[in-house]
Amino acid sequence: MRIGSFQLQPLRHLLPLALLVVFLGSTLLIRHPLIYTNWTSSMPKGLYLPIRRPLHPGAVVLVPSAVVQNCGLHLPKLLLKRIAFTRGTTITLNSTGLYANGRLVAARVAPIGIMYRGTLRPGQVVVLGESKRSFDSRYFGPVPSAALRPVIPILTW
Repeated sequence: MRIGSFQLQPLRHLLPLALLVVFLGSTLLIRHPLIYTNWTSSMPKGLYLPIRRPLHPGAVVLVPSAVVQNCGLHLPKLLLKRIAFTRGTTITLNSTGLYANGRLVAARVAPIGIMYRGTLRPGQVVVLGESKRSFDSRYFGPVPSAALRPVIPILTW
């Protein structure tokens, strides 16, 4: 398409690039990003899209670091984790790791974290990363499900 002597054809490639910059920029500038970018090894690296969906075991979620005990670590504002256990599961956290209904499901690799024993109530979940070195519920315990935001992977590597 021509407007006078100006041709718009080359500009059609700029729109997708501009949209990508806006979405990626939003992950750094606003509390609830339009797209979340994960660069940690806790979960697959990539781009994740926040969605509205009921929470269930296996769902990938964003956990605000403000709702977890940080054990003296500097944490990003949001942690990407997977829901592992929900209400009714008996959880034990000790120096060995996280036990669900008496079975070890995630060993601790660092001598930090809280000790905990109890049955998850409605509104509580346990989240785990996919890496054995992930900072997750085996160190900070259950988290309130109301604080979580479900996401789906768009592009992972």
